[in-house]
Amino acid sequence: MPTALVLCHCRSLLNTFMVEVEGRGLVEQAESG
Repeated sequence: MPTALVLCHCRSLLNTFMVEVEGRGLVEQAESG
């Protein structure tokens, strides 16, 4: 497996994870506020 492909895959996974975390944070803020 090419290294570039692995890095790209990891980056996409990280981006998805970050979006989920940010989304949850916004939802929690909206519910508490």
